[in-house]
Amino acid sequence: MELYFKYKKGKRKAKYAILGYPGVGGVGMITVSTIAKATQAEVIGEIVSSTLYPARSDMIEQGLVSIAGTRIIYLKDSKTILVYGQHQPKSPYRHISYVLQLLKDEFNIKEIVGIGGYSDPQSNVDDIYMYAADHKIIDKYKDIVKPGPMGGAVFGVLAVLPTLSKMIKIDGWIMLKTVKNPDGPAELDGIKSVIQRLDKLYNLKIDYNIIEKDFQEIENMKNMLYKQIQEHEDEATRQYIR
Repeated sequence: MELYFKYKKGKRKAKYAILGYPGVGGVGMITVSTIAKATQAEVIGEIVSSTLYPARSDMIEQGLVSIAGTRIIYLKDSKTILVYGQHQPKSPYRHISYVLQLLKDEFNIKEIVGIGGYSDPQSNVDDIYMYAADHKIIDKYKDIVKPGPMGGAVFGVLAVLPTLSKMIKIDGWIMLKTVKNPDGPAELDGIKSVIQRLDKLYNLKIDYNIIEKDFQEIENMKNMLYKQIQEHEDEATRQYIR
């Protein structure tokens, strides 16, 4: 069962949608949430679904919880929808079918791109691939995003997005950023490269000063944690040094 809660009244039109769910390297979620922070964005609705399993609520403030769902975010300046999934659905086919039909009926979406990660230990910061279920889409964007190599598999919502989009006459494709260590910390330079590529494609009117500040704060936190861990390790091993 899926339910859509509409937070803002009025009809909004948007040609494009950008979708991000949890996955390899956190690329999809971080990309979409960062774009939302760095643009004129507003949360206009949310989808909750029994396919988001196990059910989860996040403790966002003292005594306050928020159910993990799929947020629908509207970018005013570029007339684009962001689909921010906080949970991979147990049934990607059913969930994404609902999301796509909602986007078509509610906003008249013509094209959607799903963002994710692609594990590659030899990756470079600008290694970004595209996959689609239609040669027309590949030909349209191949000069901006390189068609991905053969072999391997895609899982979760991105696995079904291109084909299900095609079935309801939405141009759907996925953009995958290579990730050296999918289990390590987010590779922010690579995510920034994805955002720049999306901005070039869809003219998202992004404020890169906000992104630089946000990513610098994350880097500072990572460095502080690394320093604390190193200090604890040094203290723990000092007694064995003679």
